Amino acid sequence: MSEAFYPSGLLRDMEEQANDMIKEYSNLYFTNPLSNAYFFETTEEGFGACYLILNELSSEKGVKDGQWHSLHSFTVEENVTGKHTYTLVSTVFLKLELAGGLYGELKINGTSTKRTEQTHPKSSKGSEHLVRMGKMLEKNEKFLRDELDSVYVGKSKQIINTGRMHDLYGTNKTILS
Repeated sequence: MSEAFYPSGLLRDMEEQANDMIKEYSNLYFTNPLSNAYFFETTEEGFGACYLILNELSSEKGVKDGQWHSLHSFTVEENVTGKHTYTLVSTVFLKLELAGGLYGELKINGTSTKRTEQTHPKSSKGSEHLVRMGKMLEKNEKFLRDELDSVYVGKSKQIINTGRMHDLYGTNKTILS
C-alpha cells in the first residue's frame, strides 16, 4: 500500500488548523462527532478543501437510531480580476428512526444540498482563507439544518398530526381544554 498523500507547505498548515477548527465547530452542535478536513492543490493559484462531519444519534430524545452526515466541498480559485473566488457545495444526509411508544414507529431519511459562491480580495494568508471558509460553512450548514427540520421533520409532524385529528374527530372522543 502506498503512502498517504499530504499537501505541502501552506496547504498542510491550513489542513492541520482546519482539522482543529472543524473539531471545535462540530463539538458545539453534536455529541461525540467524527470530523475531518482535507486540503489539496487544484491549480497553481488555487486549492480545494473538504470538511466532513459524522454524528451518530442513539437513545436521545425519543430517537432510536440516527445519523447526520455533512460534507462541505470548497474550491478556491483566482479569478480574472485577481481576486479569490470561493465556491462551496454543502450536502447533508439525515437518517432518523424514532422509538415506538406512544407515537408508533417513524423513520425519516432526507438529504439537502446548497451551493454558495463568494469573491474576496486575494490573500496569501492561510488564516484568512480559513476564516472565510469557516463562515461560509457555518452559514450553509445552518441553512441546511433549518431546511431539513422544516421540510422533513416538520412535514412529518404535520402529516402525523393531521391523521390523528381525523381519528379524533371520527369518534365520540372529546378534546380536553
